[in-house]
Amino acid sequence: MRQTRFAPDVKSYTILLRVNEVCWEMEDDSFEPDVVTYGIIINAYCKAKKYDEAIRFYHKMQAKSMGPTPHIYYSD
Repeated sequence: MRQTRFAPDVKSYTILLRVNEVCWEMEDDSFEPDVVTYGIIINAYCKAKKYDEAIRFYHKMQAKSMGPTPHIYYSD
């Protein structure tokens, strides 16, 4: 069985809050997140075991007609 490489803690949740802030700031400044940005966000949520949030961003990405790259499917 595979060992977990990442255990969420206060710092990791703080980072997730910052990721959301940056994403909102990008959108407020009329910059659209690209597939790489979404991949980073999805990966961060998966590592923090926040799968519902990861899926929310995945659907948001798809709604903007962006196809996921292979690394998004391998987010852990």
